[in-house]
Amino acid sequence: MKGLLNYDGPLMRAITLISDMVILNLLWIITSLPIITIGASTTAAYYACTKRINGKESYIWKDFFKSFRQNFKQATVVWLVWNAAIGLLMFGVEHGIYGDFANIVYPIIFFMFIELGFFIAYVFPIMSRFNVGYRQLIKNTLYMAHRHLLTTLGLAFSLAFVAATIFTFEIGQAVLVVLFLGISFYIYLSSLLFLNVFKKYAPELDSDENTH
Repeated sequence: MKGLLNYDGPLMRAITLISDMVILNLLWIITSLPIITIGASTTAAYYACTKRINGKESYIWKDFFKSFRQNFKQATVVWLVWNAAIGLLMFGVEHGIYGDFANIVYPIIFFMFIELGFFIAYVFPIMSRFNVGYRQLIKNTLYMAHRHLLTTLGLAFSLAFVAATIFTFEIGQAVLVVLFLGISFYIYLSSLLFLNVFKKYAPELDSDENTH
């Protein structure tokens, strides 16, 4: 029992991890409230979470706000442009502007939706750990998303698993789960996948000068 309650024991490590994830979840929600800052808050959450998984001793809120400040401009631009692209595609589909060319255009649009989905799943985690310009960021994101298809499938499974878990609760309980742990739960699971990918490109991830 004494060993179980030890600071380095499994119980205390689990309690500390859950506490950090609750803090991370609340930070993400608070900083995402303006909506346009969702890109920056998601990037910051991935930075703090991957640092935490890598065993880097730090306060999770410090890592979060460090990344939030460093990546705010780039992450916000990427988030707004991605939403604009989704909005334009949706506008064309909903208003049927393609007319006689719909049968040709719709498969292309479907493909573009898939590509945009791949892009948004990878871009903020990549941005959180690699300091590159817009062109290289887009190139790296699309390359990794297609090069590591098993990881991409793993991300989809993780998202479905978290969503299914949340939907097992009553509405009121589900809201509380999302408020305190739902977002960070997915970020934690997906961070485990991303770290395996990132270390293929930067084996010493947290000491590499080319990474944050």
